[in-house]
Amino acid sequence: MAADEPKNLLIGMGIRHIWGNDGKESMGEIAQILGFEPYYLESSGENQYDSPMTREVLEILHAPEIPVFGMIGFSGGAWNLRNICRHPEYKELPEQRRKDFETHIIAIGAPVNKAMFPEGANVHVYNFPDVGHLNEPKFALKEVRKEHGISDDIPTV
Repeated sequence: MAADEPKNLLIGMGIRHIWGNDGKESMGEIAQILGFEPYYLESSGENQYDSPMTREVLEILHAPEIPVFGMIGFSGGAWNLRNICRHPEYKELPEQRRKDFETHIIAIGAPVNKAMFPEGANVHVYNFPDVGHLNEPKFALKEVRKEHGISDDIPTV
């Protein structure tokens, strides 16, 4: 990878036709705090084994010219993270490509846990059920900012 190539962190939303783009800006800022360019997926986050989002991510991962170092998934996007990592096509990817993707797996607003992902993956799960589902990406951003020593001056509601 050339030094000037962007290091991408995929961003997967929930079910877009219901939720809109809630959380897009918060998840994009999380990617930037971690030193990555946000790469917004086009597909919706319906939670199905071979969902459109799972297919889109696998296509991206099969394109070695697109450097990917993980994914942030909100709601259905978080469930799809689990589906992606369990998919037979994912397991067929070169080991380094899988390791790169597993550098940052961030699930927001879904009842998933670290045990659902490959052993050794850097998994962070953020759930804030008391704030309302659509506010969870903002609270995840606040938590990431705190974890990285960045002052938190963003409103949450």
